[in-house]
Amino acid sequence: MYVKEYCFGSFREQTLFLNNINSQKQLALENTYGELYYCYVFCNSITQEKEFTLSFCSDFIQENINICFWINKNIVIISFDSYVYFIDNKEGQVIKEIGLTSPLIGVYQIDDNKMLVLEETYIRTVNPYGEIVQDMTTDLIDDFNIQDDVLYVFADNNKYTYKL
Repeated sequence: MYVKEYCFGSFREQTLFLNNINSQKQLALENTYGELYYCYVFCNSITQEKEFTLSFCSDFIQENINICFWINKNIVIISFDSYVYFIDNKEGQVIKEIGLTSPLIGVYQIDDNKMLVLEETYIRTVNPYGEIVQDMTTDLIDDFNIQDDVLYVFADNNKYTYKL
């Protein structure tokens, strides 16, 4: 699967694009606000068929929107503004919307059933349903590394260890 990203300056342009695209599954994320209107078209890399279209709006520029795949679970993870969305790309539905407590550093797939969501002051492990299975609050993270299934976090003269 590959993703084509489109950005529009108005809701009208975005709507016109969505009305003209040949995609069976379309998901518009609700309660998103901003002056930039995005459409992500997920295509089969072999057949080039459009499998799924995701649309939303945000004030984030394209470089600040993060998207990744949890391939064996058919989940797309997209983060912007102060949310991380877990989306079932086969069904075209939001599985879970997770509100962030601090800016996102990134996400990391631990194994087939766990994903790490690392924020500047909060660490959480979630399952494919977006449910928190483990979490920890920290001071503002200065640095971190992952070694032997352990996340080592360094923050304001404190060291935290988080078992992945």
